[in-house]
Amino acid sequence: MERYEPTKTKFSSECEGSAAQHIDELEFLKIIQDLPNQLANGTAKKISQHYDSVIYLETSNLSSTGAVAIKVFGEQNFFKDWYDSTASTQAQRSFEAAELLLANKIGTPRPIGWINQWKGRRLKGSFYMSEFIEAISVRDALSNINGELIDDGEMMKLLPVIAPAIRSMHDYGFSHGDLGNQNIILPGKKFHSDMLPMFIDLNRHKYSSSSLSLRERSLDLARLLFPEKYRRALFEIYAAGNLPLDQLWRVAEFKRMLIAIKKQTRPLRHPLKTLRGEYKKNSSRVKPAC
Repeated sequence: MERYEPTKTKFSSECEGSAAQHIDELEFLKIIQDLPNQLANGTAKKISQHYDSVIYLETSNLSSTGAVAIKVFGEQNFFKDWYDSTASTQAQRSFEAAELLLANKIGTPRPIGWINQWKGRRLKGSFYMSEFIEAISVRDALSNINGELIDDGEMMKLLPVIAPAIRSMHDYGFSHGDLGNQNIILPGKKFHSDMLPMFIDLNRHKYSSSSLSLRERSLDLARLLFPEKYRRALFEIYAAGNLPLDQLWRVAEFKRMLIAIKKQTRPLRHPLKTLRGEYKKNSSRVKPAC
């Protein structure tokens, strides 16, 4: 996979970031700075909120689609901030991953830029902006299919759209790191078989100059949630007759079991983190930046 080499711009003593080549950096910075006001007056709106927030904003200056999506990453603990100060933040990794995927003709919303605001080694604000794509997620497409009790034929139209896209991404040496149904989107308002999948939420990615190993492929595939017979069919399409299907399946299913156990026992293993996570979910707000 062609490697993306990042560059940084120092916007101020506290703020650093980067914008895509076709983007006016000052215009990009201005939107991030004015985000709290835009939310307050209704120009921008939150379309997703958990530990992080996603904000929708209409603008024709930076996006060919007429709107942007801005991911605002939540505050971290000191150790994560320290690590990110020596490596890269989630916002920066998201931008670099999107540039990397597009350079290798893998679908993702076009990246616009990222900004970090630091106070010493503490990360006070972290933002990633991309073009907004009107789309449905695989999770929603699957829900619609199940909800409308459509027959196997409709489900089997979805799998050949998704599996080759994931296979291409893995063949290029890119591991998503959080390949859940919600992080694969299909542009448009309703599923149809000629959709080209896009991958989002790329901040946990890893990449190398060679194709992923069998184990790496399985671990990435393990987070996909389909009824078992359809999941098996997806693996068959993905393997395409030239990867050992049974081995892929066994490793992924074992990982799925571990993920389920970890999720179920998290409140017991990390009670304080669980409480803190709920607090962040319920009280997160966008602060002025830069």
